[in-house]
Amino acid sequence: MADKIIQFKKPIISIILLLILLFSTLFSFSLNLHYAGCSFVSDTWDWNEYKLIVNRSKFPLIRFHKYEYSTDFEYFNKELYYPFIFNTDLITKTDTAYSGNYVCRMSPDDLFSFTYRRDFGTITVKDSCNVDFNIKYFFPNIDSNKLNAYLVIQVEEMDSAVYYASQKLESIQNKWLDANINVNLPNFPNYFVLVAYVLNDSSTILLDDFKIRIKF
Repeated sequence: MADKIIQFKKPIISIILLLILLFSTLFSFSLNLHYAGCSFVSDTWDWNEYKLIVNRSKFPLIRFHKYEYSTDFEYFNKELYYPFIFNTDLITKTDTAYSGNYVCRMSPDDLFSFTYRRDFGTITVKDSCNVDFNIKYFFPNIDSNKLNAYLVIQVEEMDSAVYYASQKLESIQNKWLDANINVNLPNFPNYFVLVAYVLNDSSTILLDDFKIRIKF
């Protein structure tokens, strides 16, 4: 009886092992498809970035994926995220942050906020995509009673804008507000760059909880 039980279990074990192997192969293929440059052997390996890559490489190979990046400016490695992040010198500590203790503080002389840049080749956008950009902002009314700032989504080719969309921020003072812009983009070449930032041409403004989500 024992011999029969062993013989009965062997095909089941083989099938399970085969399914695990198939799962691993397809997932590895999907992972490589979404970000071929990833490597486990690196001094600058970022597990947060890897988590985003895995999030876009779900099994089975479904047609709908998403890419997401967010930061509240608390734990930020400037060198790690270069060249995807710009204007990190605006990140400063404050008691009035929306979450945590750090914000992106823009003075009237700061035209561009903390800026996120990513080429489409690493996002693997298909025929089209939906981009949702969200941020918290605070207008302290220090040097002006009018806010002239915009939430911006931009697509660049060799540093030249080929697409531009913006959403004006409300001039409500001394209160944390939520700003959002959502756009549908066509398919762009892999070397085109998606850019998200706040454009300021007025007064001091605090930014927190920067988040961009791309569905494709």
